[in-house]
Amino acid sequence: MTSVIRPGAWFAGARSLAGGARQHKTGRRPTQLGATLVLGPGDELLYLDKESFAGDHADLDEVLAILKRS
Repeated sequence: MTSVIRPGAWFAGARSLAGGARQHKTGRRPTQLGATLVLGPGDELLYLDKESFAGDHADLDEVLAILKRS
């Protein structure tokens, strides 16, 4: 389930606030989730990670491993 109202989203938000992060302007689509893509030569998709909730990010070690192999 992709949602910004899942418990994980609330915990990530609380961690961000505790760390001093403040959201000022949300823009037109504040509930939009992101993704991480690594594209290879031509039209080759080497890596795809779609966020399931706010604060859900791709594993950096996985992304770096894909980049090293490319």
